[in-house]
Amino acid sequence: MSNPASTSKYTYNVSLETQIDGSYIARVLGWTDCQVSAATSTEAVAKVKQLLSDKIAHTQIVQIEVYSTSSIGDDTPQRLHSEQEASQQKNLHNPWLTSAGIFKDDPYFDEMLMHVEQYRKELDNEDGAN
Repeated sequence: MSNPASTSKYTYNVSLETQIDGSYIARVLGWTDCQVSAATSTEAVAKVKQLLSDKIAHTQIVQIEVYSTSSIGDDTPQRLHSEQEASQQKNLHNPWLTSAGIFKDDPYFDEMLMHVEQYRKELDNEDGAN
C-alpha cells in the first residue's frame, strides 16, 4: 500500500462511448491499452479508473530532454528555433493548420470515423423515412 504523503494525483481525459446495444466503452485518451466496456456509463468509468490506477501503480512517468550535436555549426539550434517560430506564426493565420495531423497516431481514429459514418447513414435513413 502506498504512503498517502507520496501519493500523486493525475487527471486523465476519458472517452465514454455509447454502443449500439446500449453498453459503454471507456477509453483513457493517450493510453492505447486502457479500454474497458460495461453495461452502464457509471460502471465503465469505475472500471477504467481502476484499470488506470492499477497500471499507474507499475508505471513511472518521467520527462526527458534530448540534445542533438550537429556538425553544421553552433548557430543550428538558434536557426531551427527561428524556423519553428516562423512556421508557428504562419499557422496562427490559418487555424486549420494548428490542428493538422493531431490524430495521425491515434489507433482509434478509423473506428471513430466508422461510427460517424454509421451515425450519418442513420440520420439519412431517418430523413428519407419522413
